[in-house]
Amino acid sequence: SGAAGMIGFLEEVSLNAAAGARAGSVPLVSPTARAPGIAADGVYSLEGVDSVGIHALARQAASRGYQRVAFIESTSALSAEEADLFERELLGFGIPTVGRFAYAEGATFFETQIRSARDALRQDEIAALVLTEDDTLHVETLDPVGVFVPVPAEDVELLAPQITHFGLDTLGIEVLGTQGWTDAETLRRVDSRHTDGVVATAAIGSGAQAPGFLRFQEAYEAHFQRTLVSAVPAIGYDAALLLLEALRRGSPTPGPIVEALEGLEDVEGATGVFSVVNGRVLRRTQVVRVEERTLTPIPTG
Repeated sequence: SGAAGMIGFLEEVSLNAAAGARAGSVPLVSPTARAPGIAADGVYSLEGVDSVGIHALARQAASRGYQRVAFIESTSALSAEEADLFERELLGFGIPTVGRFAYAEGATFFETQIRSARDALRQDEIAALVLTEDDTLHVETLDPVGVFVPVPAEDVELLAPQITHFGLDTLGIEVLGTQGWTDAETLRRVDSRHTDGVVATAAIGSGAQAPGFLRFQEAYEAHFQRTLVSAVPAIGYDAALLLLEALRRGSPTPGPIVEALEGLEDVEGATGVFSVVNGRVLRRTQVVRVEERTLTPIPTG
């Protein structure tokens, strides 16, 4: 009743339900709903598909001369849309996809998907070499190939060690990923040998030393008189920041607020630098290589 906008709806199902239940076009901003795309005006999530980053990742695959790419993905809508987008981008660079292998949400064991991706990428090539058990395989003589794994951070913790276990690295299969692979907490928890060499997208202006986060941390601790120990408040802050920034720029009624939201560009928050592009909230990202839990930017042209 008279609300200029709403923040919350932590999951996709509740965000979609709220979008359908609105009277009018009051804007909704979710900090965490993994929404691949909401079919309603004025509905936003900070956890959508990074279309700009995925294009840059495909360009990096092309620059590496990949001959083919396989996919290991979740059955979640977001993972599927990221995979669809990456596949289209690869085709634009003339790189074929040789298989997409999906696991059910909540799975903890991925042998079938990993072996299937490995065989799709290398089985025919190795068979053509007519190697015996006593032969030594020099992976540097094999085609450059990659496996794209667009999964959330909590799945990376389970999946990354299994990718190592089933020997993708020993066959020179490079891992490409999205921001789940560069999440700071994930990198802290997973042994670095399972993430070294991964090429993935990472948010610019995020992390404990980013200026936006440091400003937020100082304000949070001054206001609440306690130490900031969780990333959750920062995510909620950024959702509120976008709505408040739109309010600052426009009339406090739904139509002008949505119009102002659509015009947001390079808003520096606590977890990244945000713009709204074609109805989606996008963090500014870059392509990086992971080595010893450190992210090294890769120029993609």
